[in-house]
Amino acid sequence: MAPLQLSTKRCGQCGAENDLILSNCKHCNSSLPRTDLDTLPEEQLLNNCSYWLAKLEGLKDYTAYSGAKQAEDMARQPLVGFLSKLTSSGPSLSEIVGNTDKYIRALAVRAKSSLELTAHIQEFKERQQAALTTIEANRKKKSRLVFIIVPAAIGGLLLMLVVILYFTVVVDMKKEAAEETRLNAIVEKGEEALAKGDKTSAKFFISQIKWGVTDIDGNMNTNKAKAWDEKRETMLKAIGE
Repeated sequence: MAPLQLSTKRCGQCGAENDLILSNCKHCNSSLPRTDLDTLPEEQLLNNCSYWLAKLEGLKDYTAYSGAKQAEDMARQPLVGFLSKLTSSGPSLSEIVGNTDKYIRALAVRAKSSLELTAHIQEFKERQQAALTTIEANRKKKSRLVFIIVPAAIGGLLLMLVVILYFTVVVDMKKEAAEETRLNAIVEKGEEALAKGDKTSAKFFISQIKWGVTDIDGNMNTNKAKAWDEKRETMLKAIGE
């Protein structure tokens, strides 16, 4: 089945094709030739109404086209009218519903003496309502998913940050503990040499007392470094150095 083709009228300013019911170009906002829907052939009204209904039924949810209207309003500026044809993401939901309503009303005027046309209008209204119901249901479903996913994602991110912070702190603590152990071993060797009267060896060991580790960011614990520097100088003074 061939896709429905919208009957349009061309804008004399930018050359864009517009729906027959529009009074201003949707691309450059220039005035369009007025179209009296009462004078249009019934077949044309049915065709355009079916076109917009098909557009409505093709929408999965409102969010897919929520930015289209804003983009279209921006594109109404004369200097960017041409570019809007390249960047437009499609008609907004409100535009599609509005166009459908206008054609249904125009058809309703002629349906007073036509049972067949009345049946068409009823079908159009039912299709429109069904499509809007589906769109709203999908919107609510997506909202529920966002309500679940976003907090879960934030919670997961916070947990990951806590884990990273925890392991960072643990690694730094282990490094500092190992450095404390190393320096205490040097102090012990220096004190043993001093107890034996071996000042040369004692000086050698004590001179190596210096804090030498940094944290994961490359920063040194200045308090630890200062404390061990003071201990070194105190011990060197004790042996007359």
